[in-house]
Amino acid sequence: MTIEKAEDASVYPPSSVGWRAVTIFTILYILSYADRKILSLMIIPIQNDLKISDFQFGLLQGFAFSLLYALAGIPIGRLIDRYPRRLIMYIGVTFWSLATALSGFAQNFAALFVARMSIGVGEATLSPASYSMISDLFPKGKLSTALSVYGLGVSIGSSFAFLMGGSIITLVAAADAINLGWFGSFHAWQIAFVIVGLPGLLLSLLVFTIPEPRRMGLSQKDKAGPERGAVLKFMVERRSFLICHFGGFSAIGLMAFSVSSWAPAFYGRQFGWTPFQIGIALATYTGVFGTLGALVGGRLVDMFVRRGVENAHLHVVAWSIACATPFGIAAFLSHSPMYSVAFLCIMNFFLMFFTGPGVGALQLITPNEFRGQVSAIYLFVVSLVGLSVGPVAVGAITDFIFYDRAKVGWSVATLIGIGGVLAFTLLNLGRAPMLRALKAAR
Repeated sequence: MTIEKAEDASVYPPSSVGWRAVTIFTILYILSYADRKILSLMIIPIQNDLKISDFQFGLLQGFAFSLLYALAGIPIGRLIDRYPRRLIMYIGVTFWSLATALSGFAQNFAALFVARMSIGVGEATLSPASYSMISDLFPKGKLSTALSVYGLGVSIGSSFAFLMGGSIITLVAAADAINLGWFGSFHAWQIAFVIVGLPGLLLSLLVFTIPEPRRMGLSQKDKAGPERGAVLKFMVERRSFLICHFGGFSAIGLMAFSVSSWAPAFYGRQFGWTPFQIGIALATYTGVFGTLGALVGGRLVDMFVRRGVENAHLHVVAWSIACATPFGIAAFLSHSPMYSVAFLCIMNFFLMFFTGPGVGALQLITPNEFRGQVSAIYLFVVSLVGLSVGPVAVGAITDFIFYDRAKVGWSVATLIGIGGVLAFTLLNLGRAPMLRALKAAR
């Protein structure tokens, strides 16, 4: 399969258009992560009010969200490859924002589980559509940086969720419930969901301020549209690279989601911190160090790519994970809260190197008309391993192996160690297959 070349920077829209699009996509990604991650800061009040175990909470953080996030992503990816991406993005943002606000009306585990599943469906639209559009707005020498900036939504959104959740809970913690007239009585955690969810109904309209870019890098023989089974055939042909890529970045997801989902519980149980204290610490770990790591990782990879190291995406990230893993383990085994937070911040700086290069490598080897679907399949795999397995595994190890909620730090450290070894190994194994895939793409 040959691909129409789109490497000449002159065929891309002006950089101002590209960066305006990236800015809007990043704002929406920040919103999505705030809606997604605010749950993790409210473990203790939700467990107290709804009477649920660590294992059940792990299901809410992981499986409930990731199940439909992953399953819906594949058909949505096909729509993204065929229809206007802005419209699909608008529908998704509106849907997940409503679902987040409605989470505040949940009165039991089942209702919150359904709300989390609905958030997953809506959020499944954003990243595949953004990856596809950004790849049509930037040449390959600038692509990892652009995708890393978009990926800042993870760090900034999580930071916002931690700060917002901690502040709201602290402000209204004195009251057992707040009466909102005919809406009824609400706990602090329920109000937090409503406040974080509603802004998306307006912000979703921003996508219509971006022009739909021309699709770059279409395969020559498929300009009339991909044949049935063409995506599967393409993935089978690139299986050596895709197995290592999907596996390596899924292992990083296992590390990242285990940490972000259970760090609030760890600091609350291990050191007796309040939600506000936890929010400040974790906002620093995500918003400052995660942001720096994402930017540095993207810039490093683009620098090496411009110098001819075409598989720098995997090489740089593999060694960043080697640096991140020991600091992550130390963070959750430390008996000092200050050392723990310091180690956590260093870990996240190196961990977030993966943000742009992971998806950047995938876009470079994939024809345009497959990018939505291949991106959705990638997110499906990462979600199954990272979002589904990570948070649930931590809860299961804590409940069924240690039989002690105070041992949650050991559970997280275990997942960090396993994920780090797997990621380093698979990403290094994928370097040679990536060069072959890039050659085939040309």
